[in-house]
Amino acid sequence: MKKLLTIAAMSVIALSATANANLLVNAGFEDGEAGGINEVAIPGWTPWWDAGKVYDENEATPRPTFGDQALMFWWDTGGIFQDVTIEGGDTLNWGVMAQTPSDDQSTWNGLCKMEFFNSADMGNMLAVEEIKFMPAEQPADEWVKISSTTIAPENADVARIVLLVTDWVDGAHGIVLFDNAFIAVPEPASLVLLGLGGLTMLRRRK
Repeated sequence: MKKLLTIAAMSVIALSATANANLLVNAGFEDGEAGGINEVAIPGWTPWWDAGKVYDENEATPRPTFGDQALMFWWDTGGIFQDVTIEGGDTLNWGVMAQTPSDDQSTWNGLCKMEFFNSADMGNMLAVEEIKFMPAEQPADEWVKISSTTIAPENADVARIVLLVTDWVDGAHGIVLFDNAFIAVPEPASLVLLGLGGLTMLRRRK
């Protein structure tokens, strides 16, 4: 009886964990080579212009990462984005980890955007939401999770996450680091299973 209960509980936990699987490819920028965003391929991501790069442990000034590589921007002339397929009305949890180092603390703000499109007309943005990493309000040398939860427009079937720096000021300087971006669709069914699993365990205890 206890063995069956353990298996049931483990199954519920596993289903709950996979319910929030990341829809992004190469979310931590681990795939591909280090280099400027306009010089190397970044699998899963589409860059524009310059002033950003994927960096690794060979950086002249070591920078932190969650894995082997992460992303850095130092000016607002470039960025990257990735599109994922969704369904209209989906609830999306999305965001990224961000940091500014104390030896080159940024006066820029990191920007993470969620844009929505219908694949039949990618030139027409249906909605956009923005969240900012503001170094002036955060401690240096610490990863900060910036995230939001957004309901996709009913006619959207593409969600686009965009990473860049913004808010130019006179004498702008410093760098912003990004790593471990995510877009996830929580599955209500998993919450129901988790609740049923809890009820089952309560019943077994009686």
